[in-house]
Amino acid sequence: MRAVAVFTEVLTSGGLQRVALQASAVLSEWARERGGGLLILSMNDPVGEHRVEMAGEELVIRGFGGSRAWVAAAMLAAGARAHTLLLGHVAFASLCMPLRALRPGLRILTYAHGSEVWFRRPLGSRLGLRAADAILSVSDYTSGQLATLNGVSPDRIQLVPNALPPGVADDPPSARAGTAGRVLLSVSRLWAEEEGKGIDTVIRALPRILEGVPGAEYWIVGKGDGRPVLEALAREVGVERSVRFLGRLPDEELEACYRSADVFLLPSNQEGFGIVYLEAMQQGVPVIAGNHGGAPEVVLEGVTGFLVDHGDEAAIADRVLRLLGDPSLRARMGEAGRARVREHYTHRRFRQRLLEILTATPAVATLATASG
Repeated sequence: MRAVAVFTEVLTSGGLQRVALQASAVLSEWARERGGGLLILSMNDPVGEHRVEMAGEELVIRGFGGSRAWVAAAMLAAGARAHTLLLGHVAFASLCMPLRALRPGLRILTYAHGSEVWFRRPLGSRLGLRAADAILSVSDYTSGQLATLNGVSPDRIQLVPNALPPGVADDPPSARAGTAGRVLLSVSRLWAEEEGKGIDTVIRALPRILEGVPGAEYWIVGKGDGRPVLEALAREVGVERSVRFLGRLPDEELEACYRSADVFLLPSNQEGFGIVYLEAMQQGVPVIAGNHGGAPEVVLEGVTGFLVDHGDEAAIADRVLRLLGDPSLRARMGEAGRARVREHYTHRRFRQRLLEILTATPAVATLATASG
């Protein structure tokens, strides 16, 4: 066995899960071309083996039904026989030290997606991060937090921006539905503990928006235990008739929402990257994002959308009204967003960058030619 990848979850929808599949496809290709294969371990997916196709690679995923102990045991056993290990979340970083003891030559790469490293992590996790050969960071902001707060040497942090799935960014976007400048859209998890997404601020800004555009509608896609709180807030500020909670949608229906939207909003202060920004930009929708974390590296102020400070209701209302009232500005920003996605955030670019990291160091080259 040449490569092992370990994730918290792969089979459900979400940004981290999409990154997991895309990274696994690249690692599978890399291992296969060197005469080996890839084992994927997923802590929270259902127990058993699952097969998924991504980028021409058939991926076999072994789920552990939420058991951290069992996935850790399987990772230690598989890592003792592997040449390369990809840890898809820093939650597994504390196991780097025992893995080093089991196999000193093991090549370990660890993903850092965002807010999970925006604070000083426990000692075991920090030591594990420092023991990894490379940390794959999705944004410069996250890279800085890794170095400053967790003591990771900057020369071991490798920038790997997220990307859309294979073919998506390369294909022409679907025809836009056209809504006469009135539909606002957010796509996000609605978990109560993730209060920083900014959807509550958009709801509070709606009365001002409705004064300027009385027919405006706010569509919210996503599910979570925070939805009742947001529904109550919409009633409290008197905008419940203008807010539609759509729940989690299949990909086809989600794409239809993007096509119908005039403005995409996620004024969050907790995005390490924000794949939903790419999805909106690919469909030609201008984006209002939070001026925090990795979002400013994805959404360019005044070019592909606007950046606002978290909690600034007045700024959100101002930018929304500016966009809804100016079709040419929406079109210009939408096209700039499409161009930015095509240039920087395709799976082809993602694959190229990850392969560069896998093959760039003497340690990887030596291990790749070793016996299985």
